[in-house]
Order: sequence, then C-alpha cells, then structure tokens
Amino acid sequence: AAAAGITIANRGPDCLTLAASTSDVVARIDPARGCVVATVTVGRRPASIVSTSDAIWVADESDWAVTRVDPVSGATRTVGVGAKPIALATDPAGDVFVLVHDDKTAAEMPDRVAEIAVGSDELAELRVLAGCDPGSPTAVYAAIASFGGQLWVVRSDAAGVINVTFGGMTGGCAPLGGSPSVSVPGDMTGPIAAGLGAVWVASSSSSTLYRLGSGSSRPVPVGIGGTGGTLAMAVTDRVLWLLRGDASLTRYDPASGSVASVAVSGRPTAIAAAGDDAWIAEPDGHALVHVTTTPGARPSAIDVHLRPSGVAVAPDGSVWITIQAP
Repeated sequence: AAAAGITIANRGPDCLTLAASTSDVVARIDPARGCVVATVTVGRRPASIVSTSDAIWVADESDWAVTRVDPVSGATRTVGVGAKPIALATDPAGDVFVLVHDDKTAAEMPDRVAEIAVGSDELAELRVLAGCDPGSPTAVYAAIASFGGQLWVVRSDAAGVINVTFGGMTGGCAPLGGSPSVSVPGDMTGPIAAGLGAVWVASSSSSTLYRLGSGSSRPVPVGIGGTGGTLAMAVTDRVLWLLRGDASLTRYDPASGSVASVAVSGRPTAIAAAGDDAWIAEPDGHALVHVTTTPGARPSAIDVHLRPSGVAVAPDGSVWITIQAP
C-alpha cells in the first residue's frame, strides 16, 4: 500500500506482474504506462546500475562482475572484475568505471578501480588505490564519479577524495589537489556525483553539500537545509537531487541557489534523475517513486512487486531497476 501523499500510477496494457520467485534481474519500467514491461536476467545480487547511450550496466556483486545489457534486444555480456563491484560511473565517451572492493582487509587486498572501454566492452585497465594517498595507504573507498577526464573516488572509512587518471603508464592517482595538504572537511564522506560543471560530494552526517572541480581543488560548502545527511544523489542538466536521511528529497538549483524539499516514505536506497524528474528505489514498499518539479504534481509510486535495489534512467526515458533474490 502506498504511504500518505503518494499516488499510485496507472497501469497500462502489456504490464508484467513479477512472480515472488523473481531474482537477479534488471527490470525495465515504462513511466507512461506506470509498470514493469520487461526483465533481463543478469548475475547474482545485482545492485548498482548506470546507463550509457547504448547500454545498461549492472554490478553483479556476488559474481564479481558487471553485466552489459542491450536495452533493445536484451542481450547480455559479462565482464569479470576480480572482486565485488560496489559502485559504477560513466563518462561522456561511454566508458564505464567500476569501484571494486574485496571483503578482506585493505592491507590484504586494497580497493581498486577498473575501466571498461567503450566499443570493446572489455576490461581495459585496473588501477589499485593503495598508495594513492600517502597519508592513508590502506584507505577504503565507497563511491566514484567521472569528471574532467579523471575519476573521483570518495573514502568510506574517513573523509577523503582521490583523483585517478587512466592511460597505462601515463595514468596515476593522488589525493584531491595532488597533495595531502588540501584540507578535506571531516564530514565529506557521503555520495558523489558529477554534472553542472563540477563534482559534488554530500555529507552523510550533516546538511552540507560540497562543490569540487570548479577552478579550485578546495571543497566549497553549500548549505542545503534540513537536518539529515545525504544517502544518495543524482545530477541532471538543471538540478541536483539529494535523498536525505531525514526522510526527505531535496532539490538544489546551483544557478539560482534555490533549495526545496519534499517528504518521502519508507527507506529508499537509490536515486536516478533526468530533466525535471527523479526516480527513487524504495525496497520496503516494493515501489519505484517518481518525483517531478511540475507545479502541483504529487509523488507517484509504481508497484514493482519486489524489492528494487538500484535505479537508472536511460536516454530514451525508460527507467531500469535491479532486483536481487528475495
């Protein structure tokens, strides 16, 4: 049942009702019909998901791999990455980047990032993150974003960001600004996203957003109101959407500086956005929640029958979610 303030989207013809036994799939949602219209089987425990101009990419955590899905034919191709893929990012060229984490300690098996080159759909380069920050040789990382020809990686065990450049012998990595001397705020440990001419890192513990890469390597704080930290974040060509720990969704417009929030229900886990629309995965409600900036519009929920984990918006406007085993 939908929570108060949530409108159930209309279901149209050709909708699929997923059986309770459905697992390890990506599901395509048609926003116009308000339902699941297709599923594709992928690897075990699919979680993070991103889209490029011609494919959907899924992190299969238990298979230590990522799966490429052709959104038209449903054909799949799997690329092994050697350990658990915990985050994905793409660049404007269509390359895909994977943050890889091993369950051993960082000293035994440090985190690394992999690049899957567009066209070949094969692992092009793997870069170990140990030693990227001389002050933290065994750091553990949690999130990535691609911006300005670099991969930006956020730590999960303490405040910190490193920059990674691929390109074989010409590639490398270093702390934000190239030196540990750049001061990183202690609460800058949340999600990261790139867009609108900058890299954005949100605090997981406070109502602060940090802007990076806009002519200065030093983080510039932005107040976003509310009381909760940020759980997940998405950027469009107009605004940033931040899924907050105080059960709200915040929309921030860097051009005007305006901040607006709306309450959300349940325990959402992921967000994707395009244009004026944001899509939220809400596992407890077996729902995909749609929020738009259209005046007077209320959040609407699409019943996806099972627990969605990750969410992405494809260039054609379709929405894709990952569904793990019950």
